[in-house]
Amino acid sequence: DSVDNFFRTLSVNFTATPVVNQNHTMQFNVSISCGVAPYRTVWDFGDGNVTTQANPQHTYSMAGTYTVTLTVIDNTNVSRDATKAVTVL
Repeated sequence: DSVDNFFRTLSVNFTATPVVNQNHTMQFNVSISCGVAPYRTVWDFGDGNVTTQANPQHTYSMAGTYTVTLTVIDNTNVSRDATKAVTVL
């Protein structure tokens, strides 16, 4: 199966807790298909904070709409991004 995945294109996506109030924790979960494990993740939460945790939690201190970008790099250095807007009330 890992040989088959090598020939398929790395694909990434993520989910986030729906709208939350400021100072409440939001959960982010990565979804990766294909590519070659192990994978490295870099999350940019759109508020100046970044993490390399696979499925991080993050707390926004101010209300607003933030653009969250997840970058996943596989073991062959192929990278893909997924970007979504999250709303904090």
